[in-house]
Amino acid sequence: MIAKVVMLYLTVYSCDTGAVLYQSVRQMPDFSVSGDRVEDCRMAGVQQAKTLTARFRQNHPHASTNVVCRWEREPFSQRA
Repeated sequence: MIAKVVMLYLTVYSCDTGAVLYQSVRQMPDFSVSGDRVEDCRMAGVQQAKTLTARFRQNHPHASTNVVCRWEREPFSQRA
């Protein structure tokens, strides 16, 4: 059986230059509050994106954060 996990990707861009200011990837928990793990991921990502955007806008007034949540195969190194 192929193990699948939901991954959260956050990327902060400078809209002036297109430069990537910050990137992160993290695995989301295996449980779901709403019954939809991708939707839970998206909601958590949006909250984190608001905080990140506010922080980066101090030096980059036109910063924007992109949130992506998707199913991926769990890496072999993490499988039990």
